[in-house]
Amino acid sequence: MSYVFIDSHDIKLMRGIAIRCEQQNINLVLIPLQKGNACQTASLTTLVDGYILNATYNNAAVIQQTLARHLPIVTLDFQLPQYSSVSIDNTCAMRDIATYLIQKGHRHFGIIAFSSGPGVQGLRHLERPITGDNALMLTRVNACREVFHEQAIPLNDSWLCETQHDEHHGELAAEALLTTHPQITALICLSDRFAVGAVNYCQRNNLPIPQRVAITGFDNMTPEVNGIGLTTIAQDAERKGEIAVELLLRNGPITHYALEYQLIVRETA
Repeated sequence: MSYVFIDSHDIKLMRGIAIRCEQQNINLVLIPLQKGNACQTASLTTLVDGYILNATYNNAAVIQQTLARHLPIVTLDFQLPQYSSVSIDNTCAMRDIATYLIQKGHRHFGIIAFSSGPGVQGLRHLERPITGDNALMLTRVNACREVFHEQAIPLNDSWLCETQHDEHHGELAAEALLTTHPQITALICLSDRFAVGAVNYCQRNNLPIPQRVAITGFDNMTPEVNGIGLTTIAQDAERKGEIAVELLLRNGPITHYALEYQLIVRETA
């Protein structure tokens, strides 16, 4: 639950949801993912009329238990065919980032990502397709792989680091990637929080940005890090939340709503 009140993207997302709920005079209940075995289903039996499911592991018990209740559902940043969803086109967004960096001359990449499945962490190269249970992570990482393959970038010379999603672990991931594989010249971060950590590591270790290492983020929640502008993908998280409520309350056809996004180029790349 605490993540919702720490992550800038989720704070704006929740603001959008809350605004629409207030306008429609309906109540909002936050249901966290329980990490232990106890009380996994108790919160799901709350008397609610529908669910907005934020991106998570698709086969998580809480997701399956929610689906079993046969109530209206809207998903955010992942899709279930039988329910409406709201997201940007994450494949196109990541292809834009990867293509841009290749056009700038980069050939050796590191990707800092949240885990593809529960508990998955560590380094691996990109030669094999990335599989798992986190649809958002898989979509973004495999979009980069596709561009690298199309542009003849050796997949066995670009690396992925899966880690916990915060600035500190972004910094540790940057350290792991750049010390183990010093040929890397660009770090693609799946969030601005990871990118903040990567910038902190490079600046602390006198690695010029972007001359030695280019860094990109995602979400445009941190336009500037330590005086340097962050190249990132901008999306409107608040509007995402508003649309999710609208779709949940609408008794209409299944809709997969694609929000607009923008690649914003700043000093880090």
